[in-house]
Amino acid sequence: MQGLLLRWLINFVAVLIAAWLLPESIRYANWQGVAIFAAVLALLNAFVKPVIALITCPINLLTLGLFTLVINALLFWLAAYLSRGSLDVSGFGAAFLGALIVSVVSFVMTRTIR
Repeated sequence: MQGLLLRWLINFVAVLIAAWLLPESIRYANWQGVAIFAAVLALLNAFVKPVIALITCPINLLTLGLFTLVINALLFWLAAYLSRGSLDVSGFGAAFLGALIVSVVSFVMTRTIR
């Protein structure tokens, strides 16, 4: 339970940083909306991403893992759609950049904490 809460908190901070770096592309009204979005993103990453990664394994092998960035962007975009009103992503390019920022920030924060 503590690990799940820590994971959500890292996602929350990473999404705030992404929205701060891309203010025209990723907009939110309040921190509660970002919290909901981070929870939806964490659930999608936990349950949907492994299935999609398994299905797209041949494409991922051909692109030497770069297709994972596209999967991350699609999940970021889907999380924004599922948490309507919480966070607004202006398009796939914004979702791609937002997912990239969230991935890097999450990686750095996870390595720093542990």
